[in-house]
Amino acid sequence: MGTTYGDDSVSSNAGTVSVPTRAEAFTRITPLSTQVAAEGKSKKRHRFTTKHIPEPLRARFNVKLIPLAREYIGTLSPWTVLSLGEKQMLVDKVWPQFNYTVRQNDVIFDLIDYRVQDWIAEFRKAALSALLRYFENGTSDVYDLDTPRGRSDFCRHALKRGDNKDLPLLYENYETRTGRFENPLILEVFGIVHFGVLSDIPENAQADARPVGSLIMAKLALEFALTHWRSGELDIPKGVAGYFSKDNWGNTIIFDHGVHRPVKKGTFFVNTVMAFSDEKWDRILQVAHEHWLDSQSRGEQNVSMNWEADEDEDDEFVLESGSNVPLTEPLIPTLHIYSILCIPYTCIIGHCTVVELGHYYIAS
Repeated sequence: MGTTYGDDSVSSNAGTVSVPTRAEAFTRITPLSTQVAAEGKSKKRHRFTTKHIPEPLRARFNVKLIPLAREYIGTLSPWTVLSLGEKQMLVDKVWPQFNYTVRQNDVIFDLIDYRVQDWIAEFRKAALSALLRYFENGTSDVYDLDTPRGRSDFCRHALKRGDNKDLPLLYENYETRTGRFENPLILEVFGIVHFGVLSDIPENAQADARPVGSLIMAKLALEFALTHWRSGELDIPKGVAGYFSKDNWGNTIIFDHGVHRPVKKGTFFVNTVMAFSDEKWDRILQVAHEHWLDSQSRGEQNVSMNWEADEDEDDEFVLESGSNVPLTEPLIPTLHIYSILCIPYTCIIGHCTVVELGHYYIAS
C-alpha cells in the first residue's frame, strides 16, 4: 500500500525524493530570531550546486542531461535561453521513469542554466587559446606575429568590415571571398567545443540537427578574442565590459545619430548558416573534428564521463519536484531524506534548532 503525504505529496510504494526550488532551499526555513533580521544581514543570492540534487539522481544529471542540454542548445540561435518546456523535454528523456515536473527556479531548472553558462565560457577559453597558439606558432607572409605591431595589424584586418559588411575573419580566403565560416581559427574553436560535447554522448544518442548556434558562437568568440588582442597585447577590461556575454555579444540596440538602431550580432548569420549545403557542413565538421583531435593530442582533455556509469541508479525512487515532505522510512540512508531544507545559513525570525546532516540541514 502506498504512503500518502500532504497536499503536495506523491503516493508510491517506493519513496519520495524532494528536489527543492531556490525559495525552498534557501529561504523556506523555520525562523530563528527576530534580532538577526533587525541587524540587517545582507541578502546574498545563493546558487544551487549538484550537491542539492539527491545523490541517486546526480550521476545521470551530470553524465546524460548536461551533455544533451549543451548539444541541444548548440543547434539553436546563439544566446538562446532554454525555456521551461525545453528543460522538461530534456528531463523526460533522461529520467523517463520518474514523474518529475520541472519548475521555475528549482534545482534542475537553475543548474541547467549554470552548465550552459559553463559551455559558453568554453568558447571564450578556446578562442583565446587558439589565437595565442596562432601568434606563437603560426606563420604569415604579411604580418610579423612575433611583434605587438604585427599582431595588432592582423587583428585589425580581421575585424575590418568590407563593402559587404562581412568581417575578413569569417573566410578561409578573404581575398576571393571563399570559405565563409571556414576560417581555420573559427573551425578550431568550434571543433574543440562542439566535439568536446559530443564525446560525452554515444553516437546513437546524438541529435541529427545541425549545430548552427555552436558554429556562430565560435565566430563570436573569435571576434571577442581578436577585439581584445587589437592593441597587439591581450587586454580584456575588468568587469562587465570584458565579459563574453549576451549583453556584449548578442543582439542589442544602440543609439546612433539620434536613432535607436538594432544590432543583430547574435542572430545575423542564423539564416545563412542554416542554409549551408550538406556538402559544406560535411567539410566544416570534418575539419573541426581534426582540430578537436589535435587538441586531444596536446593533452587538452575535456571532462569526459561514462554514459553508462549511472545504471545502478535506483529507478524505484519517485522524483518529486519541490515538496518538503518527509519519508517515514528513507530507502537510502545517505540522503538523510526528512524535511530537507538545504540552508547554508541560520534562520531569521522566531526560534528553532538547526542540525547539519552532511550537506543538508534540518530545522526542528
